[in-house]
Amino acid sequence: MVTLTARENRSQKKCIRGLSRAMETALASLGPCGPVSLNELRGGGGSSVAAYPLSKEGWRNARVARCVLKATCRDGDTVQGEWQPAFRKATTVQVVPHSPFPGEWSALLKGDAEELATILHTKAAELLRELVGNTVVMSRLAARHGGGVRGACEMCVPILGWELRPHPYARECVSLIHYTPAAAWGDVRQALIGFAEGNGVRPPLAADSAAVTAADAPHLDGPPVWWPRALYMLYGVVRQLQKYDEAGVVMPDFKFLNFVVEANGWTRAIDHEASQVLPWPVLLQRPPAARRLHPVDAPLWSPLYAAPEMWAEDAGYLLEAAALGDRIARQRLLAAKCNEPGLHALYEDPTLLSQLRNVHGGAGFACQASHVWLFGASLLDALEGMREVVKARAQSGGWRQSIGGPNKVGLARLQRLARACMVPRPGARPGLDWVAGQLLGMMP
Repeated sequence: MVTLTARENRSQKKCIRGLSRAMETALASLGPCGPVSLNELRGGGGSSVAAYPLSKEGWRNARVARCVLKATCRDGDTVQGEWQPAFRKATTVQVVPHSPFPGEWSALLKGDAEELATILHTKAAELLRELVGNTVVMSRLAARHGGGVRGACEMCVPILGWELRPHPYARECVSLIHYTPAAAWGDVRQALIGFAEGNGVRPPLAADSAAVTAADAPHLDGPPVWWPRALYMLYGVVRQLQKYDEAGVVMPDFKFLNFVVEANGWTRAIDHEASQVLPWPVLLQRPPAARRLHPVDAPLWSPLYAAPEMWAEDAGYLLEAAALGDRIARQRLLAAKCNEPGLHALYEDPTLLSQLRNVHGGAGFACQASHVWLFGASLLDALEGMREVVKARAQSGGWRQSIGGPNKVGLARLQRLARACMVPRPGARPGLDWVAGQLLGMMP
């Protein structure tokens, strides 16, 4: 833990208060969907607010922990008045520059007032990205589908509250802590791996479904997997993406890790830092086919899942570097077939790369058609994990020859669906209606 002098501690608190006020003002201007500062609630003397960690969540990164929270959202219709499980996520930024202020908050306050305001404004914008993204998406969902904030919360996980805290170890840094409702099944990928482990298979097979062996169930030719529930959950993801498309929301960072599963099996999206909304004229006046291909900015945050159009800029640089003899660029392009299928598609088809670079001024972009590729890439990644888990269960459970006919069929059908979604040309990809129909056709 960092120990500050009394003077430094006062200066740090003053800067954090200024930063918090700037963030509160920005979020309040976005309307009733904006998350509320926990300090604002405490200061208003309304709901009592507290949070304490319970355990780390292995299915998310180290910045997310499970906790219990009591808070109130800005809209009175979505009051969270009871203690409830929540996820706590921390985002850290450096506020005090190393030069000319050597990590000293008091020196920062003594500096030029305009420079201080610029620093606080810049850092507030960095910290606000995920909160603003969540607010913008929820506002668009509420406006398009109706139901106010409560209706938007059925499609998007709300942020219950947030607060700024000094970083415990880096004296020049501040952490934004925000809280979202906990999901019973974790994210979609975790839930699919859980089904492969035997979760959801009920007695009479065994009290612990993951421990079922060939001796326990001689009528089965492989370990039991709850395929109907997995299909229902995947169908729920596609239905949510359809609602996002109808509202003009584009999720460039869509992946199964960013969709959580509630106790009833329904899914909701989280982490909208990269999400964009189409302008209202595009959404309301253009035909669906044109709207589906309208480009928006797309940071390349998840290369494993990114669609080819999101690689347009980076792939161009890599191909140019490889042509000039850059060995590292060449190796990455060759490895892309396994690790970065979107990049591999452009490596195989330079003509497509040239076409995509003309769409958004040479930059990478996403569109509503990107959702189909991202769904397929996420599904393919999850299926590889499921296959390994089922194979291990088959070997340890006494099914030496096979993972079982139903499991082979389930994995193969979903793999074909994932491959069908990953068409390199955005305009040639199937629509989400087709994907939903395929999943419905697989259900018993």
